[in-house]
Amino acid sequence: MVITHNINRMKVTNKLLKNEKSLLTSMKKISSGLKINSASDDAAGSSISTKLKAQIRGLARAQINVQEGIHLSTEMSNSLNLISDNSLIRLRELSLKGASDTSGTEDREAMQNEIDQILEDIDSVADGTEYNGKKLLIPPKQTIYIQSGANAGDAFKIESFEVKVFDIGLGGINVSTRGNAVEALDKVDTAIKKVASYVGEAGSIEEGLQYFSGKLAEYEQNLTSSNSRIEDADLAKESLDLAQRNIITQATQAILAQSNQSPESVMELLK
Repeated sequence: MVITHNINRMKVTNKLLKNEKSLLTSMKKISSGLKINSASDDAAGSSISTKLKAQIRGLARAQINVQEGIHLSTEMSNSLNLISDNSLIRLRELSLKGASDTSGTEDREAMQNEIDQILEDIDSVADGTEYNGKKLLIPPKQTIYIQSGANAGDAFKIESFEVKVFDIGLGGINVSTRGNAVEALDKVDTAIKKVASYVGEAGSIEEGLQYFSGKLAEYEQNLTSSNSRIEDADLAKESLDLAQRNIITQATQAILAQSNQSPESVMELLK
């Protein structure tokens, strides 16, 4: 008979240690809300989750970039509309008035003064339209890239416009004579068409970025849902597991107490 080694006690102790480790793991999952608190919990799942979280963070940053791009395109649209709806339409009215022989010399001088002021206003609006230091409506044209996704190749391209007076063909227009006024009217009509096309392009840019924003939000939601299935704990299940492990721990402790008494009983008999 072997009485110096209590094998049953060793088995029960090992079982108790394993159960306490599982109990601690369940408690961590419940307290953190995560079923993966370290790579050892699920090495493959942890690796996938890390990649998903990198993509999710990238999409969140791309969403901010796209919103900044929308603000940029809105700034362009507002300025282009201001030039088109206010300045160019008023220039057309003045050119039409000057194209009539009913306009006298003083009328033409007053009209020309207003035209010169409008032309200055157009240049002022073009010069002042910028976003974070980037000029949007003056030469030279530039390409502005918006990082619109989580990966290197995801870029949305925005082309700036040139709408200063000479760029849209209105340099030096005057209504000093009927002939000059008719010529000015043709130039203004051409400028209106050009700026109108720019307004349409700016609107398309904003529409495209709004579309990207919606797709980014949808993609981010899908990835977050996928990561949740990998990483988030099922609290109901973990709570049930915790209760079961508590019961097992209590039962194992009771068995361990009994196994400790067995060798003592044998020694008593040998006295």
